[in-house]
Amino acid sequence: MNLSERLKEIGIEWPELPHPPSYYYKQLYDDHSPSIARADDLLFVTALPLVGGEPHKSGRLGVEVSVEEGNECAQRAAVSALYEIEHAIGNLDDIECFVQMTGFVASVPGFSDQPKVMNGASDLFIAVLGERGKHSRASIGCASLPGNNPMALALIAKVKPE
Repeated sequence: MNLSERLKEIGIEWPELPHPPSYYYKQLYDDHSPSIARADDLLFVTALPLVGGEPHKSGRLGVEVSVEEGNECAQRAAVSALYEIEHAIGNLDDIECFVQMTGFVASVPGFSDQPKVMNGASDLFIAVLGERGKHSRASIGCASLPGNNPMALALIAKVKPE
């Protein structure tokens, strides 16, 4: 099953991206930081909550962005990560498991709800992949992120060998 079908099955309507997310990341980072890399059976993926190449929301948690909006951004970043993985390996069924996710949340000093923001990504991964979507996780506050995005995620996935 592909990502679009699985999202519809769990009740999430999401437009398909005209390009893989890496196309948009190149606009932010040039060619210096690819959004996905493979080492044997491990995929290293970075994702931002982009919609049509633009941030879904802009700003920092605790000022311009609420926890609920940040949670939605994390969900969008998770979908971007899944689109990137699907584009790289061809089929979400080839994901054996998610190993680890680190969420970076642009937030003001004193903001401590980074884990609540990142629940959007974790919940989506589990909804799409079941047990294979569970992972260890760190949620880290930071001063700012590229493109004034409120959050970003870095994910390590184990996939079937090529």
